[in-house]
Amino acid sequence: MLGYYSINDRKMYIYIGEKGGIPILYIHGAPGIGVLDMEYYQSDYFKKDYFLIAPEQIGVWRSQKLFEDEEYNINTIIEDYETLRKELKIEKWIVLCHCMGARIAIEYYNKYPKAIIMMLFENPVLDSLSPFKSIIKLQLSLIKKIDQEQYKHYWAQLADICTPLQLEALCAKIEKITSIKANNLIMSTTTVKKLSNIKNMFDIDLFMRSRETEIKMSHCQQLYESIYHMLDNINIPLFIMYSKKDITIPSCVIEEIKKRVRMCEIQEFENCKHWIHLDDEQGYFRALDNFIKEKLK
Repeated sequence: MLGYYSINDRKMYIYIGEKGGIPILYIHGAPGIGVLDMEYYQSDYFKKDYFLIAPEQIGVWRSQKLFEDEEYNINTIIEDYETLRKELKIEKWIVLCHCMGARIAIEYYNKYPKAIIMMLFENPVLDSLSPFKSIIKLQLSLIKKIDQEQYKHYWAQLADICTPLQLEALCAKIEKITSIKANNLIMSTTTVKKLSNIKNMFDIDLFMRSRETEIKMSHCQQLYESIYHMLDNINIPLFIMYSKKDITIPSCVIEEIKKRVRMCEIQEFENCKHWIHLDDEQGYFRALDNFIKEKLK
């Protein structure tokens, strides 16, 4: 079941799976294509044993646009999830995240720890700057091989940049020099094809809606602040699905999470990039399914 729901007086698009199973809240990345990828390529796997709930945050894809003067705010997103949980009469749920969804999940747990029984992160991103910096550093390593002067020039620019929009602009400049699209560095050809297929099914206005929200996100100071201290408060099982080929996730981030969260387990995927759930659909679901059932024994 899917469609529009009134959450805190605004229209939110939510994919609602088969009721009766173990409830799972899916928190998408920031903001991307909302939950289209989960809805089209993963939802069938969940139908037997899980009650999958996958909302698109306000301002993202099919959900209501943010008001023109409205700021992006993680607290608002968390309150929307809490309202939804109560509307669906769910006492506790599992939280499953991709990318920046992990950042929201950690803050959600710190505010409402009794609402969540375990968390599952797919290639977790904890701040707005690190992924772009990782991409640009790889781009610069390519430039270094062909033009030392340009390498030094752009490396100096990188040191002075402090917002995602500035990083994105620099990334686009370097992309023209290398002739290698940034998306091809972080996505496999499988992911690029799957995302293109579902994007083409919808109006460009929905993409632009998410883009506007992404720009608002770039002004959210909250997303630049470290939340490592919040990891110390996590007292529920945490499972991380981590791609060795994902250049946006420094291994030190994974190690820091593992060090601070007592009940943390990590599964590495050798041949996936940033979207494990698209690169290895069955392997992704099998990993989370095994972890959940083991912990709920």
